[in-house]
Amino acid sequence: MKITQTPINPSLINTPSPASARRGAAGAEGATVAAGGDPSRDQLSLGASAVGLTARALAQPDVRGDVVAHFRGQIAAGAYQPNAAQTAGHMLADPLTDL
Repeated sequence: MKITQTPINPSLINTPSPASARRGAAGAEGATVAAGGDPSRDQLSLGASAVGLTARALAQPDVRGDVVAHFRGQIAAGAYQPNAAQTAGHMLADPLTDL
């Protein structure tokens, strides 16, 4: 999966929402982006942790070459023996309950 970041027009960045202002020092600084040209002015507020996680995710390579090379080597040598039950279990697992 590839995640791309769309550049944000600096003129659309607002100050923190009233809800985050009420949090005061307890709330983390984040970013608020308003919809450009939309009369309803829909807004999305991201906390500092969400902004930081997004930046870290975007900094990661699309493919981990070292892992791919490792498994290609195992497959070529005939040493790769996937566990079908474990694979099926991971495919069916709920990622929100397996944290």
